[in-house]
Amino acid sequence: MGLINKMFSKKSAYVTLSSPLEGTVIPLSGVEDEVFSKKILGDGFAIIPTGREIHAPTDATIDTVFDTGHAVSMTADCGVELLIHCGIDTVKLKGKGFEPMVKAGQRIKTGDVLLKFDPNVIKDGGYLNTTPVIVLNSDRFSIASVSSGDCRVGDKIAELEEKKR
Repeated sequence: MGLINKMFSKKSAYVTLSSPLEGTVIPLSGVEDEVFSKKILGDGFAIIPTGREIHAPTDATIDTVFDTGHAVSMTADCGVELLIHCGIDTVKLKGKGFEPMVKAGQRIKTGDVLLKFDPNVIKDGGYLNTTPVIVLNSDRFSIASVSSGDCRVGDKIAELEEKKR
């Protein structure tokens, strides 16, 4: 590659996310909550879970574990900021049915269990267990590809691309 090409060629950085849940992947537009479906918090995808645990989709540091245990945010080693939100309106359960397994500031590795949840408590409370996975800094990272259909924990589920600056 010549000097001119090197000067003007910025390779995009790709980040792979593993599935944090067992279930079925759906687009955010299919989530029954406008904050997620209209991508107000950022772009991403959602999973309708069949399991009972949420796992780390990448190596990261935990930023926040919500007091109610229904959501966790993290910053991946590559700079991607993620929010995993278990269920829709599940904050109203006030922690019932959720068991966080991590704390703010904790380093995690791909596959580590972040939280456990009881889907029966969510359903009995009248809520959906659809779990959005949101890229909070979508201004810096875009979704290059997302799997569809059934997934298992650890499956490659999404590829993010760092936007050129």
